[in-house]
Amino acid sequence: MPTLLQPVLILLALPCLAALWVWRIPGRFLTPLRACVYGAVVLALAEPTLLLRRGGGTVIVVADRSASLPPGAAARQLALIQTVQGRRHAEDRLGVVSFATRAAVEHQPQTTAFGGFLTAHDPDASNLADALQAAFSLIPPGAPGRVLVLSDGRFTGRDPQEAAGVAAARGVALDYRLQTRGAAGDTAVARVDAPQEIRAGEALLVTAWVDSPIEQEASFTLRRGATVIAQGARRLPRGLSPLVIRDLPETGGGTVRGYALTVDGEGSDPVPENNTARFLVRVAGGKPLACVTAGPGSRLPDLLAAGGVEVEVCAPEALGDGLEALAGYAGVVIENTRADRLGAGALQMIEAWVRHAGGGLLLTGGRNAFGLGGYYRSALEPALPVTMELRREHRKFSMAIVVALDR
Repeated sequence: MPTLLQPVLILLALPCLAALWVWRIPGRFLTPLRACVYGAVVLALAEPTLLLRRGGGTVIVVADRSASLPPGAAARQLALIQTVQGRRHAEDRLGVVSFATRAAVEHQPQTTAFGGFLTAHDPDASNLADALQAAFSLIPPGAPGRVLVLSDGRFTGRDPQEAAGVAAARGVALDYRLQTRGAAGDTAVARVDAPQEIRAGEALLVTAWVDSPIEQEASFTLRRGATVIAQGARRLPRGLSPLVIRDLPETGGGTVRGYALTVDGEGSDPVPENNTARFLVRVAGGKPLACVTAGPGSRLPDLLAAGGVEVEVCAPEALGDGLEALAGYAGVVIENTRADRLGAGALQMIEAWVRHAGGGLLLTGGRNAFGLGGYYRSALEPALPVTMELRREHRKFSMAIVVALDR
């Protein structure tokens, strides 16, 4: 059937008719000729197209099921799918792909009716690229097909422009219907700056950046689990402003605390989901010191323990088990121990742990330490705060001159 790709350009015929009326040309055949030329130009601009059916086609509807869609989006998506299904020809096939964190085929391309969405999605992401790839895989190669995307245009993961290029290469039409929320009056928690880990007994300082559309009075609530630990109201200026909250978690290390910060502005919020930010903070216990002693009679571990430091005496061979073994210590104390007892692998591991992980290192003096102990030009020497390289003036040999005079 014939159709126009740009039907709105037919309105250009109105100024053409006005030009024929105002600027008349004498002659019997010139005016009809001008009218025919104007009509042909306007019709060409409107792009007339003759659609020829080549048998049954495939229409794939890609439905966004993420949390960023407005309320009632699922019902509207189902109504659109039913409308498409009601207007298809008998030999056309309809398929449905839903997506959020992942893509799922809800309805294989077929002539039977779509029964509804059945897949349960994690709504915290919009993997549009994988959904388009799944939709293109349902269209047979060389067969006519279209893909209708029902989404708000926001995506996570890979950029879907690559999938759009695949559609253009295959000749598959890509249509979309936007389903967006109104952003006017949206108060949102833009981000939360909080440490990932604190020590037992250390205060937690949380800085939340709140984006307010207007200057308003906003209420905030900070929860640790189900316990409300901070609550109040704050006058927020327009734009991005910080909200600083302090907390002192219970003592006891080795636990992870879950926090939830909720900020509510004045009036109704079109996107209430972004008013709450959740984050985790690990409360770490005090790590012991690994002490490599010179012998069983060493008093250094007792001296450190008397100062309130948890000490774990280790054999030199125990430090060569990898970074996993060192991760459980706050620092390593090497007391008058030769480097060859530790081994080259352990020295290299300790140096990397100190440099990259910020571990502590203490090397005591003695006959088996520093240069005398074999640490000169070892893998551990770059991590030490001293150098064992002799200065040039110290390398000079002592020399005496004796002059014998024959009298």
